[in-house]
Amino acid sequence: MSRFNKVYWGLLVGLLCPLLALLMIYAGVDHNIDLTDIDHFKLNMKLISPFLRLSLIANMLFFIPFGHKPKVRFLRGLIGATILYGIIIVIIHFL
Repeated sequence: MSRFNKVYWGLLVGLLCPLLALLMIYAGVDHNIDLTDIDHFKLNMKLISPFLRLSLIANMLFFIPFGHKPKVRFLRGLIGATILYGIIIVIIHFL
């Protein structure tokens, strides 16, 4: 388990888990978001933003097993990825 105690592992997991959760949430919800339509890009981003916020719960699942003191480096990457997603959500909000 100590080989996963690296910042880049935490960053990788922190970036990929919400994306996978977002895809699962998006697949489970039936709505009219067409991501290929450039004309409605702002509207599509506004519709995806709540799902992106919800998908960040997937990052919280890793705080429990890696929340102990020896695994602080992994958590730094995980928190960094969560902050990056937060910045993206704020940018989408002000589009």
